[in-house]
Amino acid sequence: MSALERMCFLVEWFDVHAQLTRQYQLFFYESDNSIEMYDPKQKRTFLKRTKNSELTLADFHVGAAVNVYARQLTVVDYGDEFTRSKLSKTMESALVVIKPDAIEKAGEIIDTLISHGFVICKMRMLKMTRKLAEDLVMVSAGAQPYFNDLVSSLEGPRAMALEVMKSSAVSELERITGPSIVADARASQPSSLRAQFGHAGYKNGIHISADVKSAKTEIAKLFDNSVKRELRTAVFKNSTLAVIKPHAVHSGLTGKILTSIAQNGYKITDAESYYLDRVNAEEFLEVYKTVVPEYQKMVDQLSSGPLIALEITGPEEGIVSEFREFVGPNDPELGRKLRPKSLRALYGADKVKNAIHCTDLEEDGILEVQFFFRIMANTV
Repeated sequence: MSALERMCFLVEWFDVHAQLTRQYQLFFYESDNSIEMYDPKQKRTFLKRTKNSELTLADFHVGAAVNVYARQLTVVDYGDEFTRSKLSKTMESALVVIKPDAIEKAGEIIDTLISHGFVICKMRMLKMTRKLAEDLVMVSAGAQPYFNDLVSSLEGPRAMALEVMKSSAVSELERITGPSIVADARASQPSSLRAQFGHAGYKNGIHISADVKSAKTEIAKLFDNSVKRELRTAVFKNSTLAVIKPHAVHSGLTGKILTSIAQNGYKITDAESYYLDRVNAEEFLEVYKTVVPEYQKMVDQLSSGPLIALEITGPEEGIVSEFREFVGPNDPELGRKLRPKSLRALYGADKVKNAIHCTDLEEDGILEVQFFFRIMANTV
């Protein structure tokens, strides 16, 4: 890409003080990761071309939120036909559903997707009712003789929906997931996802979009706000909160972190990707405001991009302190000396970019879970 070639996006920013949504053109120059912003209403440059090492072209897709100098900007559309024609071909969306029979292996499946170049745009754990399963199968396969088998393989108390993005995403997913019947997958593509994580028959661990048109329909259905509220899987009992921070999501660590949590015996009973604006990040972290010197940097990090909230559940009381021990000290360097197998020691970089937020106080466990899975779930 030449130094002059740039991608253009229409972005919106909600000005809290003026209570107005302001729209800008944002130009991204991939040659040096610089950005420039123009205010079409005022007909003037809003931000001169400036390098931003935190953002890459993969961060810009319709529906995404990016953080530019403490402003959370929502990408609402492509800004010109050049950008639309180039990115609509190179960044195709598709749906992946990790079925109930493979939900405990979600981390390994997600890590495999990331290793094949897929970007995880959205994530949602949900109860897969029979009606919802029937709707998905009808979109992707139609009224086939094996319709009921496909529906039964999807139905269950916990499934995980993922919107993924990559060039030729639908065909790439088909290639790495393998045949629909597990025995066929193991015979012809033993390294495929269904061969590795499927059980038998159509209980193959993975549902994928049949084509681009189906993907759009399925994504709209599973990430609709009414689905989020009605099919929530959070239990709000004997639970604590974990948040995979934006820097860890951006670095492709989501699957590895989920795998570490599962392999250490913890149960993830709800999960959702969110973009927090600065106001919500400040509210969530308010308890640290007067006690942690890094508070402002913590707010900056939590509002810098997509994060993943997790409800972690234990069989009895004490899950907050037990999971906090597993997450490790706030400072990953200290963790690497004292608890080298803790999450922050394994995946953190410093006190702010320490990969994981977890509930600190026993009495705050349910409150923090409710912040994301009741309050935020009903407002975003």
